[in-house]
Amino acid sequence: MELNELINKYYLEKSEYDKLKKVVDSDNAEIKKIMLENKSENTETDKCKASCKIIDKSYFNETKLITILKELGVEGCIKTKEYVDMEELENAIYNNEVDREKLSVALVPKQEVRLTVKLLKEASI
Repeated sequence: MELNELINKYYLEKSEYDKLKKVVDSDNAEIKKIMLENKSENTETDKCKASCKIIDKSYFNETKLITILKELGVEGCIKTKEYVDMEELENAIYNNEVDREKLSVALVPKQEVRLTVKLLKEASI
């Protein structure tokens, strides 16, 4: 398939997918709402089985937790964490205090390929 055809095909399919995703997400939310209101963890139809559970994913706000532990005088739980201040590092590189080449062994290359396809204003598929 030629690239131009493939891009046009992709645009159409992605548009259909986005519309269907909105419907599916809406249905998902409605099913959860109904099952939670009915306090029904499991439901079966003639063709499907559904399970709706509340999963506790609570976590501590570390900044608040540190403040509370300090106020309580709890010792041993709070540790000092070293980190690189990237703004200071940029300044040091800019002012030739640090040789950028010597830092290259610590650089982890990471790239992302992003595809964006939009329909031209005057076009229709």
